[in-house]
This record gives sequence, structure tokens and C-alpha cells, in this order.
Amino acid sequence: MEAFLAAAAQPQGLITLVIFGLSIVLFVTGWLAPEVTGLLAAALLVAFKVLKPDEAVQGFGSPALITLMGLFALSAGLFRSGGLDRLRALIASDAVRTPQRMITLMVGVVAPISGFIPNTPIVATLLPVVEGWCHRRGVSPSKVLLPLSFATVLGGTISLLGTSTNLLASDVSRQLGFGPLELFSFTAIGVPVWLLGSLYMLWASDRLLPDRGLDNGDLLGSLAREGYLTDVLIPDGSELVGQSLHRSRLQRRFDIDALELHRGEQTFSAPLADVTLQAGDRLLLRCNRENLLRLQQEHTVTLAAIGDEDKDLRELSGGVNAPMRVVEVLLPNGSTITGTSVRDLRFRQRYNATLLAVRRGNQVLRELLGRVVLQAGDVLLLQAPLDAIRGLQASNDLVLLDELEKDMPTTSRKGVAVLVAALVIILPLFKLLT
Repeated sequence: MEAFLAAAAQPQGLITLVIFGLSIVLFVTGWLAPEVTGLLAAALLVAFKVLKPDEAVQGFGSPALITLMGLFALSAGLFRSGGLDRLRALIASDAVRTPQRMITLMVGVVAPISGFIPNTPIVATLLPVVEGWCHRRGVSPSKVLLPLSFATVLGGTISLLGTSTNLLASDVSRQLGFGPLELFSFTAIGVPVWLLGSLYMLWASDRLLPDRGLDNGDLLGSLAREGYLTDVLIPDGSELVGQSLHRSRLQRRFDIDALELHRGEQTFSAPLADVTLQAGDRLLLRCNRENLLRLQQEHTVTLAAIGDEDKDLRELSGGVNAPMRVVEVLLPNGSTITGTSVRDLRFRQRYNATLLAVRRGNQVLRELLGRVVLQAGDVLLLQAPLDAIRGLQASNDLVLLDELEKDMPTTSRKGVAVLVAALVIILPLFKLLT
């Protein structure tokens, strides 16, 4: 305590404490973005000559920071390529029916994975999947979301790559002259922590976690805000033929909401879980943007073309060689195409773009895409070549909101992503690379 007071009595020590306290206030209140707060603190320390400029930026060259950046890229590659789709399918499977089983899956499968992948992208990716499971099973999210967070934290203690704090400890050890920590230096302590923590969560979750119920109004509102309407076609030879939607691979791998099934002149309305699928069926689906983009790479279904346009069919199946972009556009007030159905508009011929999905405020659209009558305020998800997107920017009928994806999800490179992840573990383990 005396040393602390002595340091605080010095001008530089006092300035450091004031900046530290201000940073905590900004982090807690959220008045500024966290990255802005961090850079502001470093700039103030340099401005008051507590740190030299080279000392202030020294941390950006830290091996811990560089390693963490590489791990985030690795995790993005795994999720984007579908390398962890089996985990998503396992969460949505019939075997996981109760919160206790879901927590068992989290501590038994998710936790070990988080020992080698940063926990932040894991939680961010699995959060909507778990929330969708809660909605389907009628389980309060308050019973499983906190265990998801804790499971990734416990799994992060298994190896050096588990959390950023492990990497930072290794870097500090190197700077103090003790050498960097190895990949499994934490394992002897981390595995008991993981196992004991998992047992405690399995015992205490049902007893201590509150059941706050399902807020159906908020959930439906979230679906309306974030969900896109699209329809898919089940092609000949698809493994979905002869299966019910509830037991299909499509339902397990994607968090979707099936609204209608069209079979020739017949229309089946929800619930569709037990309807046996046939070749040529068209399903009207509501799903979020991420699942919609991944749905394009799913070979068991194809995004249905609007009408019988051969070019649409070739593009949606990947037959067009020009690099495609996915963009979000808004129909403003006064647009000349409002009040016209997508089919009558002949969207492809007019804009050289394929309509993937439609989102409309709080309404739940229940028509196939070709029958949707466009209204002001609708948000359209389009796939188009770069030249066509530049043309959209000059149009008064559509407002380009954002280019969502530079390229479509590369699920064909799943094996490459898994191989790279395996090498990240194997090479340091056998000390072939540090």
C-alpha cells in the first residue's frame, strides 16, 4: 500500500491512475467504442510523456497479439467453410431435447473445441443456433446461454491457444527471460479445471439458473427484423427425398423456419415437420442472412429460380463463371417498381441481378418470391456481378445499402480449413514450428 501511495504521489503515477480510472469508466458505460477508448488511453499517456511513442505501440508487435489475430482468422475459416457444421447439426439433433443434455453437449464438445479456437467467435456463431433450439423446444434461454459462455471459458484453459490471457502470459514469461510457454503447458491444470467446472455446471444449472420463460413477442419480432424470405427447390437425387423436414439434414444444419411447402398445385402450410419431402417440392423458408448465404452452398437443395429462367438456374447452381457479389438494397419511397410482383417485373432482365430473398418490416411474408408484390421499405438480397452492382448505384429505384460478402461462403474448401486447423495443433506439439 505504501508503494502504491508513493507512486501515486509522483506526477506520472498520478496521471497514469487518472487515465486508468477514466478508461474503466468509458469501458463500463460504453460512451465510446472499446477500441477507441484503448487508443485514447495510449494517446493520452504519450501526450503527457508517461510513455514514449515507441513504447506506446510496442504491444502491437507482441507475438501474443499476432497469434491471436491468426487464431481469429482460423476460426473464421472454420465456420465460413462449414468445418464445424457437424457441431451445429448436433445441437439441432433429436438427441438434445432438454437443457441438461444441451449443457452436457456444451461441456463435452464445445469446451474442448474452445481450447484451440478463441471463445468469442465460438459463442457468437453458436448463439443464434442455441436460441433457435430454445425456441423449438420451448426452453428458456436463461437456462442454457450462461452455460454456453462458461463452457467456452473452461475449455479455454486446456491449451495455450484457448484464450488471449494464456497467450499474454506466455509473452510475459518470454519477456522476463523464462521462455515462452508451450502449447500444452496449461493442460495439467486446465483439464481438472474443465472437468470439475463441467460437473459443477451439470449439478448446479438446474438448481440455480432461473427460468425466465420465452418472450414470444420479442422472438417473433427478432425473426421479422432479421429473417429473410426465400424459397428452395428439392432436386432429383437429393438425400432429402423421402425424409420428413423434422428429421432432415436441412433442419439440423440450418436454423430455418419452414412456412409453406408447394407441390404441384398443392400447398401445405405450417407445421410441416412431419411432411415427407419429394423431388420437385418448393419450400418457403425464413432464415437469417448467414444461413441464407450458406444455403446456396448446400447441395441437397437449390435456391429456386423465379419463373423458368435458365440463366437464373445456372447462376444459382454455380454455372456462371463471373465472380458474384451479394448486396442488400432498399426500395425507397417513389420507386417505380413498387406495386409490381417480382415475376412481372422480370427482375433479372431489368437489373442483371438474381433476387435471393426479401425482408419486409414486421410482416411475415407467405408467398413464393415470384408472387411477392414489392413495397416501399422492402429490403432485397441480390446476387449480381460487380458491373451490375455498379449499375444499381446509379438507379433511383433501388438504394444500395451494403455489400455483404466479397465472395460466397467457400464450403468446397472445408477440408483445407480443417487441415490448417489440425496443423496449427500438430506442428507446435511436435516442435516442428513454434
